[in-house]
Amino acid sequence: MAESSRSAQWTNGQRAIVVIDDDDVAMPSASTYAAGRQAHSPAGSLTNLTPAMSVTTSSNSSDDRDLVGMTNGIGLGAREEASGALDEFRTGYVYSSEMMLHSNPIDPEHPERPVRIYKIFRKLQENSLLQHMKRIKIREVTKDEVMLVHDQGIWDGVERTALYHPDIIKEQVPRLENLSSLYINEHSAFAARLSCGGAIELCDAIASGRIRNGFAIVRPPGHHAEPNKSMGFCFYNNVAVATRYLQQKYPQTIRKILILDWDVHHGNGTQRAFENDAEVLYVSLHRYEGGAFYPGSKYGNYDSAGTGPGEGKSVNVPWPTKGMGDADYMYAFHHLVMPIALEFAPDFVIISAGFDAAEGDPIGESRVTPGGYAQMTHALTSLCDGKVAVVLEGGYNPDAVADSAHAVTEVILARRTVEPKETVASTIAANTVREVCRFHQRYWKSLKVPDLEADDVDFDTHDAPPSVCIEDLLSEYRNSVLSDRFDLFEVPLPEADVHFSGQVLCSEGILERFATVVFFVHDMGNLRSGRPRLGSTIEGEAMRLVDASSLVMSYVRDKAYGLVDMNIMREFRAVKPHAHDAMPRAALSDDTDRIAEANEAAAFVWDNIVSLARASTATKIVMIGFGTGCDVLTSLIQARDVETQVKAVVNIVGYNEMPRIDPTAELAKKKWYYTKSKVLAPADHRHILERGDSVPLKRFGKITPVDDVAPINILSHRFGEITSFIEKKLNLPPRPPA
Repeated sequence: MAESSRSAQWTNGQRAIVVIDDDDVAMPSASTYAAGRQAHSPAGSLTNLTPAMSVTTSSNSSDDRDLVGMTNGIGLGAREEASGALDEFRTGYVYSSEMMLHSNPIDPEHPERPVRIYKIFRKLQENSLLQHMKRIKIREVTKDEVMLVHDQGIWDGVERTALYHPDIIKEQVPRLENLSSLYINEHSAFAARLSCGGAIELCDAIASGRIRNGFAIVRPPGHHAEPNKSMGFCFYNNVAVATRYLQQKYPQTIRKILILDWDVHHGNGTQRAFENDAEVLYVSLHRYEGGAFYPGSKYGNYDSAGTGPGEGKSVNVPWPTKGMGDADYMYAFHHLVMPIALEFAPDFVIISAGFDAAEGDPIGESRVTPGGYAQMTHALTSLCDGKVAVVLEGGYNPDAVADSAHAVTEVILARRTVEPKETVASTIAANTVREVCRFHQRYWKSLKVPDLEADDVDFDTHDAPPSVCIEDLLSEYRNSVLSDRFDLFEVPLPEADVHFSGQVLCSEGILERFATVVFFVHDMGNLRSGRPRLGSTIEGEAMRLVDASSLVMSYVRDKAYGLVDMNIMREFRAVKPHAHDAMPRAALSDDTDRIAEANEAAAFVWDNIVSLARASTATKIVMIGFGTGCDVLTSLIQARDVETQVKAVVNIVGYNEMPRIDPTAELAKKKWYYTKSKVLAPADHRHILERGDSVPLKRFGKITPVDDVAPINILSHRFGEITSFIEKKLNLPPRPPA
């Protein structure tokens, strides 16, 4: 092209940079802008500008009208964009060299310098990527659009910067940098409007179906800009404004938006913009260092999760140190980001694509390679039919930024996905992700944190450290603490049941004293490491035993019932929902022998204690199963004649296979179990989902779906409902209303 490909020159202090752009609209030179602004520069200095640049000005002044007239219509792309359905260009981009007019007037080597976007544009052009992309027309954001996120003062403050004499601006730049990490020149407001408007136009092109995905090569960045404060090189929050724009324009088709921020700094402005919005999920992976790294507050910690309706919709992965690499980020994606994203099921994805975690960045000091960024992008394009907008944020090594952007663009063009440099995550990353998962599993069912993490002790060596069997500790606890508290004693078992030694307790006088006996078969809940308190270290909390038996023991004692309590030692593992296709009843395959032992021990206890209990009248028996104990009880019901004495059966189930009477059992026994039982299971248990609205099968008992997922929570949250059921089956008078 002749002069339609304009060339402008900026000096970086060493050599001139020739900027090539395809814009076909004539752009006034930098000197023309400066001359125009000088005529309107108010007297005095910028001392009235707050760190947020939030000031009160009149938008109806002649100066403002002249300013709008000067800038409207500038910066439209060369390639006309046809409206309508998706055409041969599945990927688009937004770019204008006019955003390079924003530069630091006193420090040409400032990290956020114009060459950042030029390098990306040239990299894509030199690798013949732009010819496969639709160029989306850039435009300036409007005041009304900015105010979808920011207050009036932000708009007025940014706009007013264009009216000051360049010499006055130079004098005030050090103050702004010190207070808000900002610099300005007479073109900054124009560049900020273009940057924000470009992000909007890209997202709109994707949302309308004109393109599938795209890259907004824009600056200045935006994710630090808060609703009432510009900061951190950012004037308007480009991604936040674009998100609000989509919510407003496409309320029927784009209801949920995921913002994934991989900039090395926490996007404080973006999180604050959607702090209480349940329809926007903000996920940030950033260098944190206890709040010392910019923006320098505790707001980016993992426990900063949103408020009100938006609680749980802000997810922060706070890296505690510099140097995190590809494998660390991918570990977070596989174990945290993608499970949450899939559960959230967004209609649109925006990537706040800062490349300052890239290897070689002087500020981020991290080690993410182009392959790492490509892998993350590839994962995100699997969501919402690939509707992904990549919007540039930070990144201060121009070559690393260009290489990373190149890798990302190849992914959204569906050309190739560069391999990561590393595949083994660090212990630091694993610990950080574990703590974030542990905190956020209250909000997201897809997050499963092991109840007990393995350590690095090698027990197979001849000089291994001494250890104590957890079964011995638990037996001691049950035979001292619980026995004393609830007046229980240990039931001796045959040598064949040595594995359950110390795990069966019963009330004194169980054979003759009680008109009602509760046979409680359970595991102890879980062993888990406690969640660290604020200010404590990750490893600074002791392990805890979640006791599933004391609640039942207290109820039995208060009602003057007898108790036979049988604890089943099991492997303490996390159980993932819907992962039980090959699971045998009540346990994974390596637990079958343990369950067979439990069935034998339960039968011995029934035959020699529970069924022999006789008070002055016939003793009524209540069976309660918890966790692994549910299947043991149903096996006992099938193997023994329990119908005469047992008046109620309660099974509190997790995600193990639903306990049941064998299909070959007599119909009368199945009907009896259905009539006498109350089975509480998670509402998304596989059995419940598969049965749907089908007629209940009596052999599974009378199932009550509940919202809780862990048996220990079902037991504690539904205990009043459980005891009311028991008392009704025992023909006790109803309780008075609370």
